[in-house]
Amino acid sequence: MHDYRRWRRPPAIAAQRVLFATNTPPDTPAATLPHNGSPTSRAAAERAAARAPSQVDRIMAYIHERGEVGATIDELVEALDILSQSASARVNGMRRDGLLRDSGKTRVTRSGCAAIVWIASHLSASSHSGGRFA
Repeated sequence: MHDYRRWRRPPAIAAQRVLFATNTPPDTPAATLPHNGSPTSRAAAERAAARAPSQVDRIMAYIHERGEVGATIDELVEALDILSQSASARVNGMRRDGLLRDSGKTRVTRSGCAAIVWIASHLSASSHSGGRFA
C-alpha cells in the first residue's frame, strides 16, 4: 500500500503553480471574464480576454449584416469559425450589455435542436413578424 501523505509535488507541477500564480488587480480585463479562481481558469480567462473584443466586433458585424434575420449561436459558429463556447459567452455578454436581444424566434441547429435567433437590440420589437420557429 502506498502512503500518499509522503507524496511530494513534482518540480514541474510546482513550477506551473509559480507560472500561473497571478495577483491580477480586479480592474484588469481578465477579471471581467468569468473564472473559478484556479490557476488554469485564470490563465484561460486572461487568454480569452485578448480575443473577446475582436469576437464581439465580428459577431456584431455579422448580426448587423443579417438585420432582422439575425443569427443563432450555431450559425455564428459556422459563419465566423469560432468555438461554440466562445460564441455563447460573447452573445450572453452582449445580451447583458444591451447589444443583442432574443428576437422571439428560433431556428433548428445542425444538431436538430431549436435555438434562439439573436438580433441587434436597436431593431424594434414590433419590426419582426413574431412567433417562435419562424
